[in-house]
Amino acid sequence: MSFSAYETKELIKYLPEALFLEDFDGNILDVNTEACKLLGYDREELLERDVEKIVPDGQPVFLPDQIDEATRSGKPIETVNLHKDGTEIPVELRGRILEVGGRKRMLVSVRDITERKEAEEKYKIVARGSSQPIYLFQDGDFKYVNESFENLTGYSREELKDTDLRELIHPDFRKEIAKWTKKALTGDDSGLPERVEYQILTKEGEAVWVRSLPSLVEYQGSPAIAGNAVDITEEKEIERKLRAERELFESIMTLSLDLVYFKDDQHRFERANEEYTSLLAMEETDMIGKTARDFWPKEAEEIMEDERRALNGEPVIGRERVVTLPTGEKRWYSINKLPRRDADGNIIGFLGMDRDITKRKKLEQSLQEERSKLRNLHEAVDLLQQQESEKDLAQSAVEAAEEMLDFEICAIDLREEDYLVPKAISGGLDREETTAFQVGEGIGGKTVQEGETIWGKDVRDHPEAKPTKEEWRAFISVPIGEVGTLQVISKEVGSFDRSDVELAEILADHLNEEIQRIRLEEQLRKQAIRDPLTDLYNRRYFNETLGKEVEKCKRYGSSLAFLMTDVNRFKEINDRYTHQTGDEVLQEVATLLKDNVRDADTVVRYGGDEFLIMLPETKKVDSTVSRIEEELRIWNEQSDLIDFTLTLAMGSSQWNPDQDGDVEEALKEADVKMYKDKRNSSNFD
Repeated sequence: MSFSAYETKELIKYLPEALFLEDFDGNILDVNTEACKLLGYDREELLERDVEKIVPDGQPVFLPDQIDEATRSGKPIETVNLHKDGTEIPVELRGRILEVGGRKRMLVSVRDITERKEAEEKYKIVARGSSQPIYLFQDGDFKYVNESFENLTGYSREELKDTDLRELIHPDFRKEIAKWTKKALTGDDSGLPERVEYQILTKEGEAVWVRSLPSLVEYQGSPAIAGNAVDITEEKEIERKLRAERELFESIMTLSLDLVYFKDDQHRFERANEEYTSLLAMEETDMIGKTARDFWPKEAEEIMEDERRALNGEPVIGRERVVTLPTGEKRWYSINKLPRRDADGNIIGFLGMDRDITKRKKLEQSLQEERSKLRNLHEAVDLLQQQESEKDLAQSAVEAAEEMLDFEICAIDLREEDYLVPKAISGGLDREETTAFQVGEGIGGKTVQEGETIWGKDVRDHPEAKPTKEEWRAFISVPIGEVGTLQVISKEVGSFDRSDVELAEILADHLNEEIQRIRLEEQLRKQAIRDPLTDLYNRRYFNETLGKEVEKCKRYGSSLAFLMTDVNRFKEINDRYTHQTGDEVLQEVATLLKDNVRDADTVVRYGGDEFLIMLPETKKVDSTVSRIEEELRIWNEQSDLIDFTLTLAMGSSQWNPDQDGDVEEALKEADVKMYKDKRNSSNFD
């Protein structure tokens, strides 16, 4: 903007504010009367000074560009000027850069803001001393906030100076507060609430409840809003919890399946929920004023004893009691009673919540019975694991089923080829009352065939059943793996339930495992002492048995005989007919020897094609040798395994404790005789 020197002079002269015309070096070129009054100088005195002379030490001297920019932004610069008497005067600067007579000049308006600063200071003193958050809001800005307000919002004073009050308001309340704020800042406080509660958003984005008492005040000659902002978040949370508790209480009274009630300090009903009134088949009004004696006469004294404890300030929690309903039915309840107090802490009654635990108690009883059966089952399993034969195992299982699992009648059948053969029965059964069934026949045969448990309330409902007694009714038939069945029988219809079936199945599973164990042990024992080709005892078994027989001979003074046997021309058999034929010859010889000795005699494959027979309490083996030779003759006539006559070389010896040599010498003697017989034979090889 360009002015002549005359226009500029006239403008400065007649404007009502203190005006300074300055060059860009800070020299004062002209002032008006108001400027002289403000600083206490004559016009000529001011014209002899530059700007730095009227600014106290330590205060900034603003450049023309800074003043111009601040004025354009609408935010004047606040600073301090020096009065002629040295007094500091707070002022507000506004200015514009002008072109005067072809040169750039700065026209600065200086406004005395002493009164405003004093008012602000008084407000700050009051606000600063307050523990409550306090603010002053005007024209879209916070003019002042105290430290408590900073702490509440998380913003510093500097940050809040550029923040609109409405930006701090939670969106749920922003529209309403903006409405009365806008109206109040016009000077109309008719819509300004005396007290208002709303949420603000802190710098961290947290929603905080505040209670404010806004007031319309005048600040720097314009309407402003001053107020506090007390944090009531905790109070609101308490209110919310109380409201929720009230709602919860009413919900409990309405929806709870427990008996909920209030009684006064005289044990009289004040309130009862629908569950309680329904139990007694009456209206709530019919219960008010009455006591336990009116509804539970049999258990009233016990009930009222619990009530007295509650009225003495001792909560009753989880006490279990049985009560008798008007119908005569017995029910279990878990009793809970809490003292009720007035505002002074005096007990005025109690709250009761009694839960029907009848089903739980019955279930607990059932579980106790099941646990007892499971403990017994574990003991039964321990007993089964101690058995060493299938016979003892089966009988122990039957006894365990009777004594430990409370099964009345039990039987165990094991499979032998295509039949189920009784192996163990209850003491209440006669052996004549049991019979073997073919697999697939009857309940037991079907159980094994299908590999699944069959059970029922009454055996008469199962056409395939073949009970050996007319009075048998309920039954369980469980497969013992693939080896047999465990059958449980009762004379009562419907005696068994699913838990009994599960126990029987568990017992059968363990029984199957133990049968497999015993059979495996037997197989392993057999493998350890038997020759796999001939199934005769091996040399290891012979050595163990020999020692026992020697001890027996010494104890009883008996004799022990040995017969050593060897297959003649065995190498020729292997060479001419293959080793497979040789193995078959050995198997035939082994069978022949076993079939022609006594049960007490021991036949051993001694090594290769050599066999040894140990004959306890025997002095001569002539008859045994004769039988073997005769059977071998018959075999040669009937067998076409080889095309020449099979012969055996044999040598025998006898030993008793009274003779000079030991048993090893007797064995050697039999061996020597056998080889002598072999050499004398035309079939020697």
